[in-house]
Parts: sequence; C-alpha cells; structure tokens
Amino acid sequence: MDIDVHIDRLVLDGLGLDARTAALVAAAVEAELASRLAAGPFDTAIGAVAVPLLRAAPVQVPAGAGPQALGQGIAGAVLGGLRHG
Repeated sequence: MDIDVHIDRLVLDGLGLDARTAALVAAAVEAELASRLAAGPFDTAIGAVAVPLLRAAPVQVPAGAGPQALGQGIAGAVLGGLRHG
C-alpha cells in the first residue's frame, strides 16, 4: 500500500525558530510521519482523506527541546488530528 502525505504549510506559532532550525523540525516531522505510517497498523480511513486544513492539538515538549523532539510531537499531533477528524 502506498501512502502519500503532502503538507503544504506547517505553522509553528510562538517558537521563534530560525530558518535552519525550522528546516530541521520539518525534516524531523517528515521522518517521524514516515516511520509511524510505515510501522502501522493504522485506520484505513486515514489513507482515503484529503484535509484542506488540519488544526492539530497543541504539542507539549520540554523547554529547550531540540528539533527531533519537536518533530516527533508534531507528527503525533498530525496523526491524531487525522484519526479524530
């Protein structure tokens, strides 16, 4: 089964990230989504949706968390938003 995920715009309010760190967070989100979707199992309905706007739950990470931790939290929030519409 192929799963295509396209995120046109990822808005990270209140983080004040510089361009380099924002790119690292985006890469971490991509890697974590790929990992979690490949690991399955997941609700088959996720693979059949187009969502023009997804407002994910707030992501809680410890102060000073690095790009990897932010990416993991964001990926979890995105998948949670897809599962719970």
